[in-house]
Amino acid sequence: MGYIVDKEAAISESHELAKRAIVLDERNEYAHWGLGFIQLWRRKHELAVAELKRAIELNPNCSLAFGTLGTVLSYSGEPDESIKNNEIAIRLNPRDISIFFRYSGLAMAHFVSGRYSEAVQWARKCIHRKPIWRVGHAVLAASLAQLDLIEEAKAAVDNYLEIIPDETISRLRFLPFKNHTDACRLEEGLQKAGLPE
Repeated sequence: MGYIVDKEAAISESHELAKRAIVLDERNEYAHWGLGFIQLWRRKHELAVAELKRAIELNPNCSLAFGTLGTVLSYSGEPDESIKNNEIAIRLNPRDISIFFRYSGLAMAHFVSGRYSEAVQWARKCIHRKPIWRVGHAVLAASLAQLDLIEEAKAAVDNYLEIIPDETISRLRFLPFKNHTDACRLEEGLQKAGLPE
């Protein structure tokens, strides 16, 4: 979730453990889910998609795999496929206590597609469910700024910093965008909204 200090060491260790899990049980959907999830943070988007699709092939009812695939696809610059997979995850598990991840995935997908009004709606739903989840706040503030609703964007940043006081744009650069232009649009929105560098 971006809070660990030594991200590279954590990613490397997680990658090794996920590969080992698959060696131990190649037919375990959660092993493939884990490897797919960590491939995203290694910025191996195609490998992430392949592992998550394998998890779904093994268990077509695995809402976690559908939702994570949705997240990966949003960061991969495939927003419409992202939305489709997040919606499947929500239908499969509408009472998921971690549904805020699906909402932030939908918010990010709409942001990547340039549908900022829809991104705002999903980001607000995400924040309502999980006020401490930084991605919801970041997408909300950046989307409002991209809509030129600067006062609302600044208010969103004020709320963001109340909840995560030491947040900065540079701390969000860990987000695993495949396309540099998507990352730049998020940063540009956050700068306009007044989030510190």
